[in-house]
Amino acid sequence: MRESKKEKIQIGKKVEITVFGDDKYPDVYKSKIDDINEEEEEVYIGLPIEKGVIVPLRIGSKIKISMLEEDAIYSFTGKLKSRARKPYPYFKMDYPQKIVRQQRRDFVRMTLNLIVSIIIKEEEELIKPKPKLKPKEQEKETKEGKEKEKEEDKELKVVTMNISGGGMYIMSGIKLKKEDKMYVTFTLPDGTACKNIKITIRREQELKEGKKIRYGYGLLFENMNRKLSDAIVSYLFGLQRDRRKKGIEI
Repeated sequence: MRESKKEKIQIGKKVEITVFGDDKYPDVYKSKIDDINEEEEEVYIGLPIEKGVIVPLRIGSKIKISMLEEDAIYSFTGKLKSRARKPYPYFKMDYPQKIVRQQRRDFVRMTLNLIVSIIIKEEEELIKPKPKLKPKEQEKETKEGKEKEKEEDKELKVVTMNISGGGMYIMSGIKLKKEDKMYVTFTLPDGTACKNIKITIRREQELKEGKKIRYGYGLLFENMNRKLSDAIVSYLFGLQRDRRKKGIEI
């Protein structure tokens, strides 16, 4: 077995299971790699559990195993060879001959129209040293400073054209400046709240609509935590599956 495969397929690693061509199991199930039999070149994966009940995936089913890494998503496909319930519920697959790697943020990008808020913070000026103030004066200045800062922040409502785990494409009637500090806040249809995510402009497009000019911006999420990024990707996977079932182009 190749070293690169050994690095990615590890005991205890969390995985997502997708079953192909079986309407009885339409969901994506979470599980983990329980064991690796190097002599038989097999991988043992825990049977998924939904609401406290084991999901009895069928023997012979074609399945896809996805592993989320920091930089990318690795996946492989194969057939479920056999199942067992002792010493724990698991199923066997042949060790994969091929593992596909795709960038995490580019793994799924879906057309999705959301109204999002962009907070624009103007480039801050250098602050000159100030004399030491008395406690009450300092408290008053701090309060006034926060109110002033709030007033200086600009909020812009825009519409997304598409979204991925690493960014979004928006349309705006207002031209944005790359040097401004910008943050985006939005909520996915499933209720996932994404607040004050730092964004940078990766690409800009000017579109003329008659006498009007609109701007398209490809935005990159900066320093988004792994949990939130995974939640966005997970939602988009579900949306992708639903649209495919309905025959909607994606």
